[in-house]
Amino acid sequence: MMHKALLCSRSPRSQRGLSIVELMVGVAIGLFVVAGATMLTSTQLSENRKLLLETQIQQDLRAAADIISRDMRRGGFYNTTDQAVWYSDAAASAPVPSPVSGMTPSINAVPGTQTQYRYIRSGGNQGPFGFKLEGGRLKSYFANAAGWHDLTDANTVEVTTFSITPTLVNEPTPPAPAVQQMPCPRLCPDLTTACWPTVLVREFQISIVGRSVSDATVTRAVNLATRVRNDELQANAAGGAVCPS
Repeated sequence: MMHKALLCSRSPRSQRGLSIVELMVGVAIGLFVVAGATMLTSTQLSENRKLLLETQIQQDLRAAADIISRDMRRGGFYNTTDQAVWYSDAAASAPVPSPVSGMTPSINAVPGTQTQYRYIRSGGNQGPFGFKLEGGRLKSYFANAAGWHDLTDANTVEVTTFSITPTLVNEPTPPAPAVQQMPCPRLCPDLTTACWPTVLVREFQISIVGRSVSDATVTRAVNLATRVRNDELQANAAGGAVCPS
């Protein structure tokens, strides 16, 4: 009877809990689940960080491009712009070119990494003003402001490309290829209108490419066009005169 009791106590039906094999299988499955969850969380955190960097770089480049565009539009502005218009009721009057109309790069020039221009601001400040790329940073220059100042944060974004491409927008457009001429009271010495002043409508293509300082794989680009509000009046008569005498 004692022997039967011992046999019955060792029967599988009387076993309670998990065997070592079952425990190891359960632990292995649990580790797989935890590893998968960890990888998923890590991927989400990495993607979220990259998205934040992309957003920050995009906002920084867009803000810089907007500042450049808004200021370049003022190029050539001066207080007596009405003098660039011919007065038909005053024989002594003639169009007067803007004294601050020049811009670099000039019309039809190759693209540059620096732009410079002038315009008359409040207080009589005539510049020069401009922007350039130097050492991975966009810099702005304003007269009476102690030289060049950083426009972008070198600790956040590294600017790899800054391109200013001038284009000539002729009037009327399209499709006439000739520039718009302003009338003069007299013909040129050769009895043509070739020496009459011309009006140039200027537009610049601005391209900025930058990457994150903390993650070089995060890059963004901003491209926009800005049109100078003050058209450029060019004198073509002999001696630099606006109209032939």
